[in-house]
Amino acid sequence: MVIKKNSLAARHFLSSAVLLPILLGIIALGLDKAFVSSQLSDEQSALQTQIYLLIGAAEPTDHSLALPDELTEPRYSLPSSGLYAAVQSKQDIVWRSKSLLLNPEIPSQIPAKAQKTGQEQFGEARIGNGDYFYFFLDTEWTIDDEDLHFRFMAIHTREEFNREIGAYRKTLWWWLGALAITLIAAQFLLIRWGLAPLKTLADELMRFQEGETRHLEGNYPAEISPVTENLNAVLESEKKQRERYRNTLSDLAHSLKTPLAIVRGEISAIDMQLRDSKSTQQINQQVSRMADIINHQLKRATLKRTHALKNVIDIRAVCLRLADALEKVYAEKGVDFKCTIPDGVTFIGEESDAMELFGNLIENAFKYCNKQVVVDAEVKQDYFETYIEDDGPGVPGHLTTEILQRGARGDTTAPGQGIGLAIAVDIISSYSGGINVDRALLGGARFTISLPSAKFQSKNSRNLT
Repeated sequence: MVIKKNSLAARHFLSSAVLLPILLGIIALGLDKAFVSSQLSDEQSALQTQIYLLIGAAEPTDHSLALPDELTEPRYSLPSSGLYAAVQSKQDIVWRSKSLLLNPEIPSQIPAKAQKTGQEQFGEARIGNGDYFYFFLDTEWTIDDEDLHFRFMAIHTREEFNREIGAYRKTLWWWLGALAITLIAAQFLLIRWGLAPLKTLADELMRFQEGETRHLEGNYPAEISPVTENLNAVLESEKKQRERYRNTLSDLAHSLKTPLAIVRGEISAIDMQLRDSKSTQQINQQVSRMADIINHQLKRATLKRTHALKNVIDIRAVCLRLADALEKVYAEKGVDFKCTIPDGVTFIGEESDAMELFGNLIENAFKYCNKQVVVDAEVKQDYFETYIEDDGPGVPGHLTTEILQRGARGDTTAPGQGIGLAIAVDIISSYSGGINVDRALLGGARFTISLPSAKFQSKNSRNLT
């Protein structure tokens, strides 16, 4: 499964990739602190044991204490072994272990605090270039009827402790790193498994859109089942609405077929001279266009999916053809029509769509202009823009969006049903285009239509559905 940007899978995966290392890091710090605390406790217990061994080996002698040369702990007999011991009276060191022969200054350099008899003291100190643990126990001995104070000292280098902590931390971070990678991989698989029903739903919707299925049939989890049931209800309702739309258009086509046939018959009955006139040709052309529009709308209602279109339409020729007819319809206004569309502005589509789209917009311009209508176009990188503007009253700013909706009208005094612009928007949307309404330089309305160019559409025909 490829994780796409701005998807549920991406959100879950990225949150896991961020939170898991943080949580594992907190766990690692907690384990490290617990291990260090345990090692310190073990170190204190070990040095305390050494103190008790020293006390057990000590013997009173001549106002002092004496300890044997060889103790049960062999490290006391090895110089610089890392484990040291000493006995200190109030005045001086009365005994040192042989391990202090090379560095006898260590006991005297430990910052010891005065304390009562029987009190213990454990701590750390840095002496020279080394770090040490120390454990003191203050005792009082009665020798020759005199109470004497002696401090037993056990000192251990920190090097072994540091090695154990370093080895533990290295192992800990290696294992936690491996665990983090394993958990992230497991999370990836869980996301893939958990979101698989959504992908199945998307695939099934695509098959429905392509006409391969009539409703959603997959076995989905309880959380998604209500969605699929509601979608099936919506799809069924849409299917019935489409059927009603198709039947209505079929009835309309059937109802208009007879009047159109009568019009054609009446035209054919006109004498030859009148039949060859430009007006009669224009009437024939418009009657044919009415028939084409009816058939085209019927086809749009019944198609489940619009397929890639292959006709290359010359926009300039379409606009000039429409303007020629509209100049006769609005002859009393004497409209000054200018078409400055450069040659070669084309797009791939159906001619009936072009006639419907530009016919609605140019007719509106003729209807609402005072005297001038201008149509222009500009070719961009992968699309072109067509500008239709007039010198009429224009469209108020608060209505520029509303008039593009079906049934909405900016001027209720002029005849019409308010669906022309909605039809234009529908056609533009079917070609992945856009439309914008603003103020023209002539003072009236300016409609800007953006449509993919023929070159761009030929490479991306699947976007024209």
